[in-house]
Amino acid sequence: MIAPRATQGVSDRVLRYGVIAFVFVTGVLVAVLNPSILDLISVIGGIFMTFLVYLVPFLLFRKAKAFAHYAHRPDALFVGFMGAVIMAVSVWEMFR
Repeated sequence: MIAPRATQGVSDRVLRYGVIAFVFVTGVLVAVLNPSILDLISVIGGIFMTFLVYLVPFLLFRKAKAFAHYAHRPDALFVGFMGAVIMAVSVWEMFR
């Protein structure tokens, strides 16, 4: 088991039927919506690249003590803001 403590309160039967229901519902949604695989790759790639290029450095400046002096600089705040905007646009594109 991957997460034994997370499944201790759930019986095997309920967990099995939950997984089956999840696979069924996602399969039906993909069949009905019929998304293009290239669109899916570009959206997920955009989200991943935004996270790596914009948000990871911004979070590094906030969390790591060695880089704390960059946390409140205007350029670091701008990078964090633009990362949030680009992430929001990428997520918006998934549902458009």
